[in-house]
Parts: sequence; structure tokens; C-alpha cells
Amino acid sequence: MKVADIKEAFAMVPMVVDCRMSIEDVLRTVVSYAENSCVYVEDEQGKFIGCIRPQKILEYCFPFETMLWRDEANGFLEILHNETITSLIDDTIHPVTDETPVATVITIMGTENVDELPVVNDTGKVTGRISLPSLVQFYLKNLEQSSRAKYCTDELTKSI
Repeated sequence: MKVADIKEAFAMVPMVVDCRMSIEDVLRTVVSYAENSCVYVEDEQGKFIGCIRPQKILEYCFPFETMLWRDEANGFLEILHNETITSLIDDTIHPVTDETPVATVITIMGTENVDELPVVNDTGKVTGRISLPSLVQFYLKNLEQSSRAKYCTDELTKSI
């Protein structure tokens, strides 16, 4: 079984941004794709270069909360608006392809302690995502189908 089998069964729309986007624009994108657990970042040529996890955005933004409380928000808002996301990118994430075996995906997720991976094509462009919930859904769907098949086989055998 490969990534393509699961990706087709469960529409997994990735959240992809350009590395030149501002942090403010990425935050707006994150809000509109709330079901995704990370933002995939592509370079100017559309090649995957890393991801931004929500924790990284929080770590970046919340040290400035005291500035907001002291009415010093202008500096903070200027940073959000002008600084690009490159400082937030985790480039250690390993993308997978449609041909990657599911066992490999599970190994990568366990080793890297992530619940989602980008799916890229042969040029490195993000074409989808595979998540832990989609793997579990796929497993349960197959388990249910195989249980039904076994039940039908058992019933057929009884009637013979």
C-alpha cells in the first residue's frame, strides 16, 4: 500500500505558501485552513523547502504579548507585516511521494514525532498531505471492509 492509495481516498488539501510571504499573511492563511496542522513552504520555483508548525508561530508571536499590553504594538505589527516567514521554516521535515509505502510514512511520522507529512511530486512541488487521522481512517475503512468480506464468506460457507 502506498501514499497514493490513501491520498485518493481522503482528499488531503495542503496549506502551501510562498517563502516570500510575510508572517502576517501566513497567519491569515493559517486561520483559513484551520484543519491543517502545518504550513508547507515552497521556494520561488515552487519546490518544497520546509514547513511551519503552529507551535513555531506561537513561539514567534507571543514573546511580544507584553509589547501589546504596554501599547507598544506598532513595532510588533511592523514585524508581522514586513518580515518573511523564512525564520520560521523547519527544513528537517521529510516529504513523501505518492509512491512512498505507508509503512515508511508511519516510520517517518514516529521518528520525527509529526502527525502530518507533505506529499510532493518528482519536481518537489507539494501535491497533497498525509496525516495520522487519514491513516487511521484508511485503516478502519479497510478493517470494516475485510470484516464484512469475512462475514459474507462465513455466511456463504455455512449455507453450503
